[in-house]
Amino acid sequence: LKIPVGKIGRNNLAKARSFLSIVSKWHNEQGAKLSEALLERLHEEKSVRGNPNVIIDSEMYNICMDAWNKSNANGEMIVDHVESIMKRMEERYSRASDDHYLTARPDRYSYNCLINAYSKCEKDSSDEVE
Repeated sequence: LKIPVGKIGRNNLAKARSFLSIVSKWHNEQGAKLSEALLERLHEEKSVRGNPNVIIDSEMYNICMDAWNKSNANGEMIVDHVESIMKRMEERYSRASDDHYLTARPDRYSYNCLINAYSKCEKDSSDEVE
């Protein structure tokens, strides 16, 4: 985004959400990277600048994890990114101090994305799933 941090308004936030959904459907590594970068930019917008327009929910994290699962990246890269996104989601939810982060609670779909990522990796990930 070319908009300075702290300056995303409601209209641009709606566009960002739409963009996140669109690039996640590219089914390639570039789309997955862009969706993850946008999610992190929105997090920065909220956490660093306290922008009240930004609400990050579970669906946004799930879209990013799903984008990695549908990308053409290798299995280990998919697992690394999905685990990282899930870890950030869990950490941010656990230390949430306002309602905006309480909407980003890992759900069934989040954990299914993680299991799906493990299924794409050639190493034995059965210990990770438990």
